[in-house]
Amino acid sequence: MARFFTIERIKKAITHLQNYDSNWVIVPLVFAVNGVNTREEVNIIQRNGGDSFLNKYFSGDLMGLKPFRNNVNTLRPRFSEIYGNMKNSGRADDYVLHQSTKLWANVYSSRGYREMRNRGLISGESSRFKLEPDFVKAFKSKIDDKFRFEELLVWLYAFSGVDDGVDNWRTLFDDFQTRYLGKSKTFENEYLQRFELSKLAWKSDDLTSERPSNQELQRELLPSTKVQESRIAQEERLPISELNKIVYGPPGVGKSFSVEQEIARASAHVPFITTFHPEYTFGDFVGTFRPMTEKDSSGKHSVTYSFRPEVFTNAYVEAWTNPEENIYLLIEEINRGNSAAIFGDLFQLLDRDAQGYSEYYISCREEIAHYLEEILKGTDYAERLKAIYSVKFERELTSPYSILLLPSNLVIRATMNTSDQSLFPMDSAFKRRWAWEYIPIRYDSKDRTIEINGKRFSWNEFLRRVNNLIYEISGTEDKCIGSFFVKSDQISADDLRNKVIFYLWNDVLRDELPETRLRVFPKKVINGQESDYPVNFNDFFDAVHGWEYVSTMLTNLGLRPAEGQGENAPSV
Repeated sequence: MARFFTIERIKKAITHLQNYDSNWVIVPLVFAVNGVNTREEVNIIQRNGGDSFLNKYFSGDLMGLKPFRNNVNTLRPRFSEIYGNMKNSGRADDYVLHQSTKLWANVYSSRGYREMRNRGLISGESSRFKLEPDFVKAFKSKIDDKFRFEELLVWLYAFSGVDDGVDNWRTLFDDFQTRYLGKSKTFENEYLQRFELSKLAWKSDDLTSERPSNQELQRELLPSTKVQESRIAQEERLPISELNKIVYGPPGVGKSFSVEQEIARASAHVPFITTFHPEYTFGDFVGTFRPMTEKDSSGKHSVTYSFRPEVFTNAYVEAWTNPEENIYLLIEEINRGNSAAIFGDLFQLLDRDAQGYSEYYISCREEIAHYLEEILKGTDYAERLKAIYSVKFERELTSPYSILLLPSNLVIRATMNTSDQSLFPMDSAFKRRWAWEYIPIRYDSKDRTIEINGKRFSWNEFLRRVNNLIYEISGTEDKCIGSFFVKSDQISADDLRNKVIFYLWNDVLRDELPETRLRVFPKKVINGQESDYPVNFNDFFDAVHGWEYVSTMLTNLGLRPAEGQGENAPSV
């Protein structure tokens, strides 16, 4: 059986480790388990390796975290070089850092063992290492004599547990060394200057017989994954996967209404709204230089050009300056414009990390950078962005206004009508960066009546019957009609003729054969006799037979008037 360190004991260990630079804790640890010494070059790949070793103790898998898109799943306790940035980025309560960067091949190659090679502290190339005499001096100076190796052991055994027979630090330390160096073998003397046990007491109360659940570990060690709980009211929180969402469906099902209702519930701010169309451009979405007429002191007019922000940039600024509020950007009819061209490289920002920020950043155009600096100077934008960047990408951001990175409170919603004729296709790379929500056609909403020459017909029953025919004819629901295709409380004959019948003619039946159109439209009356041909749209406006055609169409669909009954009575 195994026993496990309690979460409080793990926190205590991390609080100790945060006083030390991980470059001088983790890099020597990798060297130690691979037997790197001052006598000869050692190829660590032929022993326990770098990333292959670290993945066993520094992986998000250990506490149930999903890997990032590049399949990397690094997890580190907060060491000194990252703790300050974690505090500045709003993650002061986190005890661990979840990263998409490999440790040995990326993090410690750039600022760990490569720097040691440059300083002459180690020699060798690639995966071959030898310690130089000055390494031991540097090791002792970087890691003071207050360092407790026991705390590092707590981390190394935090998720796997210790054998039931382990009841002191020496036994645990020996177990770790034996696992990688062989029975009765210990670290080389070069490491025992600091990688040795202190006089810390072993406390059985620090262990429990049951392993803490992944949910408990995540909640206690990585509370920023729940950052919106503290910043935004419980009922307003959004799953990270739904920060970008396209709401789609047939015309009239209430897509915009659904989004408006969500925004009303989740945000006190007026949403930023735009509508895509065939002539809409990146400049219309983000901003561009526009001419402005100015008058000087003499009254003479001159034309100057300045950057004018548009809806995306305005929403971006609003979100960064109001971190405790959900800020919504709503794009109506997203597929009526060329979304790939309109978003341009902004689409890269749509990937969100576990905290809701953009997984990746993009460099922004010079005019946008100047505008952001002008409008955001004096706020905490630059410092917050630099801190987030440092934690995410393990390097310093010197020009915070030169990049774009979406904050976790910028929520993007879009609507898409599946029946539109003038559509631009979306590529798979763009589509996969969105959550999708289909709004179905409903027939159980409050019924309304269609008024034709004093006769009343059920709107819901009309929809059900006509949609069944549309589906049979077209083979798809895209052209079906939603409940709110007509929004009037009472649907007049003109509403039916000018909106519904026009849609049926123009978008559903225009290119169909006469026998197919006859399944919906009545036969045309010629010289007082029914012909074998269906009416055209123009015939519904005929002075003699127009209203008769409208009424006959409803009857042909199987509807019967519900005269003398209540407003919500179904057709019989």
